[in-house]
Amino acid sequence: MSSIVITIGVSSGIRMVPQVLANAAKMTGANSLSIFLHVLIPQAAGSIVNALRLGMSSAWRVLIATEMVVGMGIGVGYSIELTRDLLDYVGAFACITIICVMGLAIDRIVLAGIERRMRHRLGLEGE
Repeated sequence: MSSIVITIGVSSGIRMVPQVLANAAKMTGANSLSIFLHVLIPQAAGSIVNALRLGMSSAWRVLIATEMVVGMGIGVGYSIELTRDLLDYVGAFACITIICVMGLAIDRIVLAGIERRMRHRLGLEGE
């Protein structure tokens, strides 16, 4: 499921790159691979990072739901199911808070670093 979200996001980001940039690269003698790597990917980098964020959130939701359904005795999803069955609402909200903190940490540590490097490379922000 998350791979579909990422694929659609990346392809729409590449389609949004103005054709004039690819044409200008062709006029300078660039081949198709060079145009893809040096024109299309950098120009679509913002959309690619957003697609990765959406894919990560989708995968995270599927993981928690799978843990809740399968219930192998481990995982945060199983803990939520267990606390629900025991009517321990404080424990359930603690598990939900853990899910939120872990998702935010993944976003801030991994994806924000990628976005910061991308923005710096495109000249959108300083060091």
